[in-house]
Amino acid sequence: MKIRKMMYHVLTLSFLVTVLLFLNSCENDETDTETPEIVADAGDDIQTEVDQEVNLDASGSSTTSGTLSYVWEIASAPNGSSALINDITSEIATFTPDVEGEYNISLTASVDETSQSDNLTVTATAVGPVELSCSDINEEMTLENISDGVDYYVPCMIEVNAGLIIEPGVTIEFAQEAGFEIQDYGDAQGYISAIGSETDSIRFTGELKTEGAWNQIQMKSNDLRNAMEYCVVEYAGNSDGSSAAIHLDEGKLELKNSTIQKNSSYGLFIDNSSNISGFANNTITANQNYPLHIAANQVAQLDGTNSSYTGNMSDGGESRDEIYVFSNSIYERGYITGQDVHVWENPGVPFYINELVYVGETDEGALRIMEGCDISFGQNYGFWVDEYNASFEVLGTSSEQVTIRGRSGQGSWNGIYLNTNNTANSIEYAVITDGGQEAVGHWFDNPANINLGYSGSNVYLNLSNVEINNSGGCGIAEGGGTIDLTLNNVTYSGNAGNDYCN
Repeated sequence: MKIRKMMYHVLTLSFLVTVLLFLNSCENDETDTETPEIVADAGDDIQTEVDQEVNLDASGSSTTSGTLSYVWEIASAPNGSSALINDITSEIATFTPDVEGEYNISLTASVDETSQSDNLTVTATAVGPVELSCSDINEEMTLENISDGVDYYVPCMIEVNAGLIIEPGVTIEFAQEAGFEIQDYGDAQGYISAIGSETDSIRFTGELKTEGAWNQIQMKSNDLRNAMEYCVVEYAGNSDGSSAAIHLDEGKLELKNSTIQKNSSYGLFIDNSSNISGFANNTITANQNYPLHIAANQVAQLDGTNSSYTGNMSDGGESRDEIYVFSNSIYERGYITGQDVHVWENPGVPFYINELVYVGETDEGALRIMEGCDISFGQNYGFWVDEYNASFEVLGTSSEQVTIRGRSGQGSWNGIYLNTNNTANSIEYAVITDGGQEAVGHWFDNPANINLGYSGSNVYLNLSNVEINNSGGCGIAEGGGTIDLTLNNVTYSGNAGNDYCN
């Protein structure tokens, strides 16, 4: 009986242990399959500036079990943005807004198949313009595109004695009478390199959007690195119209694919000691004076009709669509010299020459005027071809004559004086009119459209398909010496004196 009772207790105890083990196993199973509770925390909203990197911090996120993984995403961004998040699966990621506006950033925090999301807003504002110091720039400076609007403000005239490098997309705003003066005298090695692109130009503009709102860019540097490409220069020239927007004073500048507009004076001033080699595909328009004020010896560096010079008009409404040729000599003279032929292409607007242009005279020289050119002279001026076997060619065509004329009708310029024996001397398909204001050459008695030689000289000239009209004196006049003149289809009309005087 005792044995049976003991076995009963043992069996009962075994049963209870089994039940407890089963219940414990069930509880463990329930714990293993419990869904974790996740809190995703993307952090507080962020205020920043365009192009400033910000941190995206998910460290405030939590879970009741397991290990969190993260995915950051830009849910929405302002138009034009191409910004990306770096390290999108990291707890702390980075992000740089590239345009002004609001960016909605999404964070997804996950454990296995369970996830929660949170959002924050990054608001990026445009950076205000950086004001440049009025101190000289004596160390290389790079101006970067730091905003969608004005990047830099220039309060005064700043002397540039080192490299000034301006990156694509930069806008520089100038106060009244402010500007840049690029220098390379003494120890200074100033230059400007402003290379924009077709889609991202560089803009030099006034604080006030009106003609003459700032001074100019003055180029006194011959550094080979001086270059402006895909630039816009506008609203310069000073309030009194005393300054060209870009002034080359013994300076060098390669100017390409740029627009010079809405200035109170000349678009571009180029003196006789400057260098504009590489000038190409520019538009100079809507200025209140001539698009170009250029020395005679620089005209050959223009690019014909590849650049545009129309739409310029004085404050009084008079057209200024002419290339103004004046070398700023105290004797009102420009000189064409050197071994290379100076070729004047048709720029698509007339040349207005307001000085006496010497070809040769002080050194060998050669001038070739191409088809379609329309040249007018101010009073008492003309071409003077003399000494050093200088050559003079006017090469029109039957469809595009060259015209050389005065500005006020008969006898309103002096004419052409030729006193060399160069066999290249030729005038073809041209109209020579309105000359003969004064007798020119060596001891000439007769004013004429064309004046040839003087006592003891030898002169060669070919005239073919030329009209000689409206002279205030003779059509052609000889001054003595031996004249070798070939005439082919030369016509005369309206000359005050004889058509040919000798």
